[in-house]
Amino acid sequence: LLMTDKATAKERRETLSRLLRRHAKSTPLAPHELVSTSENARREGLRVIDDGGAPSSSPCRRWTEDLTSVALAGCPFDEYLGLRFYREDPLPRIRRACRSANENAANVGKLMFVDHEFPVHESAYLEVVAPDDDAPDRDRNNGKAAVRCIPGIIASSNCRDFLASSDRKRRSRIPHFLRKAERSRGGQWSWVRGSSMGCSLFSCGESSSSSVDVRNIVQGQVGNCGFCSGFGAIAAGWPDVLAGAFGEGSDVSLSECGAASVLLFPRGEPRYLLMDDYVVCCKDVPRRCDAAASGNNNRDRKSTPSMHSVLGDDLWVRLLEKVFVKVQGTYASLDGLYKYASLYRHPARAMQLLTGAPVALEVRYSRMDADVAYEILAVTTQDRCARVVHCRKRLDGLIPNHGFILL
Repeated sequence: LLMTDKATAKERRETLSRLLRRHAKSTPLAPHELVSTSENARREGLRVIDDGGAPSSSPCRRWTEDLTSVALAGCPFDEYLGLRFYREDPLPRIRRACRSANENAANVGKLMFVDHEFPVHESAYLEVVAPDDDAPDRDRNNGKAAVRCIPGIIASSNCRDFLASSDRKRRSRIPHFLRKAERSRGGQWSWVRGSSMGCSLFSCGESSSSSVDVRNIVQGQVGNCGFCSGFGAIAAGWPDVLAGAFGEGSDVSLSECGAASVLLFPRGEPRYLLMDDYVVCCKDVPRRCDAAASGNNNRDRKSTPSMHSVLGDDLWVRLLEKVFVKVQGTYASLDGLYKYASLYRHPARAMQLLTGAPVALEVRYSRMDADVAYEILAVTTQDRCARVVHCRKRLDGLIPNHGFILL
């Protein structure tokens, strides 16, 4: 992924053209020309049944879709993958609407923003059609069962994709995610507002380089090591890119109204994605400890659902991961055993959406291509690229089937 600010676009194209001519297995990635499965996961698999919006201290104090429509009236947007990507930062409008509503009802419970494009609040759930073997004692229908789950973890389309594989490991991911998400049997995960845990966007100060550090990024229970490595590769060389991805005043907006916006580059154009501050946590782990599962306790790390920061008060890692959960539809769509054609599960495409980098390149090689691989690595080092590698076999201490940051 070329991130250089020294080379011109023409020089980058010429460099990559030379590499492609020398190495036929290299594949330039064009993510916006691919068909994403995220729309199917959101519209077909994600059948959300809303009991009336996020609860509050008063039945009249809840954020509705109408409030969002009024607050964002006249804010230009483009629709991409079934979501609204705004041409200007929508966060100031949401913050003004929340502030006005709370000032006019000072003695009533605080009104907080709810993202109805990706509803994961306490009153929402979805029905996932799973194979009968993975969901016993449920409402059966032609050998399948409808399982009531918390949204955003796994969808019916994910189950079909996993089931279509002959790989036993891939098929085993269905009960894995169902155990995490199932409501009726006390699933292990739940969605909680990040602001309610006493966390902030950057614990070391807004847009602080001390918070956005590759050493602070920790993978959770979801098998998205390549995706996590992509974040780390950008944080290692360009921490300001990650810190600057959040809209102006996002840290204040999280505490005031539970909203955040993130700058992305769908189709290469800068656009803002709006979302609330709900993050997925373990039910049986204290909220702050869940966010602060640091490197000293391997058991705590494994119990933490989502990608998180070593600094327990940081939300930026979780919210950046949630961006791609919202775009893809579910956490299962980002899992390492999910189909590789899934649009933004590929780390290079994810980094390209987040940074707006002009070129993403995938290079596959074996031991026989060592000279070619070295030449490619030498060129990408010179051109300052964010690089992620994936090791298929155990080699020189590397873990097989795992993603790594290449510094």
